[in-house]
Amino acid sequence: MKYRSLLKFDKNYIFVAVMLSILLALTIYAWRVTLDNIDATNQTRFESLAHESDRALDFRIKTYEQALLGGKGFFQGSSHVDRREWKAYSQSIDVLNNFPGISGIGKIDNVDDESLEAFQLSARADDYPHFTIHPKGDFQANFIITLIEPVETNAQAVGLNIAFEANRYEAATLSRDTGNAAITRRILLVQDAEKTPGFLLLLPMYRQDMPTETIEQRRQALTGWIYAPFIGKNFMQGLTSSEGDTLHLAVYDGTKESPDDLIFDSNVDASEVRQPKYVIRKEMDILQKKWLLVWSSSTKFEELEKSNEPLLILVSGLLFTALFGAFMIVMLIGNSQKGSLTRNYYILPIAGFCIVLIGAYFLHERIALKETALVANATKIEANTIKENILRTVESRMLALNRMAERAGLRETMQQEEWRNDAKNYIGDQPGLKAVERIESNGQVRWIEPQETNLFAVGLTEQFLKNNIRENADGLKLPTITPPIDSARGYKAFLSYSPIYIGERLDGYIVGLFGIKDTVLSSMPRAEDQYYDLRLQANGSTLFKSTNFNDPIDNQWIVEDTIELFGQPWTLTLSPNQQFLEENISFLPKLTLVIGIILAVMAGLIINFAQRFKNKSDLFAQHQNLLSTFVKHVPAAVAMFDEKMCYVAVSDRWYQDYRLSQPDVTGMSHYEVFPEIEQNHPDWVEQYQQAMKGAVIRVKEDIFVREDHEREWLRYELHPWKNVQNETGGIIVFTENITARKEMDIMKCRRLDLI
Repeated sequence: MKYRSLLKFDKNYIFVAVMLSILLALTIYAWRVTLDNIDATNQTRFESLAHESDRALDFRIKTYEQALLGGKGFFQGSSHVDRREWKAYSQSIDVLNNFPGISGIGKIDNVDDESLEAFQLSARADDYPHFTIHPKGDFQANFIITLIEPVETNAQAVGLNIAFEANRYEAATLSRDTGNAAITRRILLVQDAEKTPGFLLLLPMYRQDMPTETIEQRRQALTGWIYAPFIGKNFMQGLTSSEGDTLHLAVYDGTKESPDDLIFDSNVDASEVRQPKYVIRKEMDILQKKWLLVWSSSTKFEELEKSNEPLLILVSGLLFTALFGAFMIVMLIGNSQKGSLTRNYYILPIAGFCIVLIGAYFLHERIALKETALVANATKIEANTIKENILRTVESRMLALNRMAERAGLRETMQQEEWRNDAKNYIGDQPGLKAVERIESNGQVRWIEPQETNLFAVGLTEQFLKNNIRENADGLKLPTITPPIDSARGYKAFLSYSPIYIGERLDGYIVGLFGIKDTVLSSMPRAEDQYYDLRLQANGSTLFKSTNFNDPIDNQWIVEDTIELFGQPWTLTLSPNQQFLEENISFLPKLTLVIGIILAVMAGLIINFAQRFKNKSDLFAQHQNLLSTFVKHVPAAVAMFDEKMCYVAVSDRWYQDYRLSQPDVTGMSHYEVFPEIEQNHPDWVEQYQQAMKGAVIRVKEDIFVREDHEREWLRYELHPWKNVQNETGGIIVFTENITARKEMDIMKCRRLDLI
């Protein structure tokens, strides 16, 4: 019996140990998954910030390329541009304010060796008497900086032969041979007193009467370049609001993180030597050169994105494991005996269940709200980025046409062919621009480009233009756009008006017809992004929407914002799609709630079982006390033993009949109180063992030989007793000293024998 009980306990113990190990493993797994999930969410957030910076850089590069295209158009639309006209053009586009980081805008001429002296004299005659070609030497070519504005801060660059240095020469020849804008490698600008890293941006110009289909033809037709010098730190500064705050940006010329190739580093706090947690590296093709961009998280970003969720999951899991362990222990210790519990015993379990469940619900809500906030925040950031991109794109398009209008104001005698060439260049360089028109101040059309499509073919009559001018541009000196219109060709469009002023006199407008879809898509490389769906509206009409955009939108994360485009409000609606939600809304809130419900049930059960166990313990103690009292005062020699034959309870009569000297034998071994039993009565020891196994033994008489050899006659019974597990807990011995009666019987027998 004892062996089977121990074996049963071992099996239960192994079961509990296995279950606790599984729960502990699940807790650690959930904690690890939560850490990874938060890290992935933070990584996505950081990637979003880095991508925003990436797009801002790309947009800035393209905007500055547009500035060069405007300068190129100014030259190609004129037979000759002198220094005064170039200065007026530069002032009209306000280079330093409209293009942060740019040091100026100028022109580089391609001069052959035989023409150097004459070229220098001509430049001096053009209001710059100190013009000198430098440095002196025998170089591979003569690429001379002739014009640069503002000249006051770039005087050292005037007359510089950029072919003297390999990086400048390489970029110039690359631009010449490809016909596209090119940027130099990292250089030191001669006009930069601080000698910080910078570069040149060059756009080639060719003779318009010569072919440019092949490299050799382009080399023959080259006249020079429109160029702009940049100082790296000024150009990169302030791309986004997060730069230098939540992330640091380092830009390297080439593909290696070398201090010698560093163009820009927003981490101005050089004392902050630390290993950032999040780092993104990306190689970018920047105007025919490779740049390496390295974004690293700042201390502020890592502090802001810290989360207590993993700790909460770990603590909750450990608490659950502990409660489950306690529950199993209570189950093992308790028994199946049913106590008479009143309804009051269910108040605490229900209260415990409710408290744990409420706590789990609030934890679930907190985690769910945080995830929802992260998705909403990411959507807001994306919406703001798209909004800024659309604003920048439309503004850059308007700025380009405004430069065209300003050149028209400077060139009162511009011929139609010159204007058409200029307009053709703009249409080719400005995605979304469908047509350009030169109209008089009264709305009468002067020139249209392209003629073959003709603005009138899309329903824009002179009367329509006159009404449009009166409604949208009349009396304004700044460029403006119209509300969206439906073109006859089936696409949404808007018109832009750039006023042409000669002095203070309004001479007409440059009108641009923009297709909204193409304009929007050119501003957003990710307009049909796999993570977001987009819609643009104005006056209740849909101007553009991505392929997967559904009307109506049925999720809570939609973001609506208004884009003010030169007085015209457009409504931007952005919604994260299902793929984005699946990647960013985890199972953690539901898992937390499920675990919380299980914890609540376990807490209620544990409290209930604890109460039951306490009730049973109290009943058992009460029964023990009652039994001890009964045994103590019963008018018979009775003793109660445990399975080791130690006294549990003893009657007073027992002490009297056996003349025990010990005042209390409780807890003592029966063989310690009566050592003579093992010596003189081994049969009794056997009877005890049989009783322990469940036998009831009754003996009418037997001789008890005491340690002092005194003999006593006894009548006794052995009965096993059961514990709370319904197993034999020991035996009860009932004895009666019949020595006097036995001696009387013996005397009677002797007397009868005598008679």
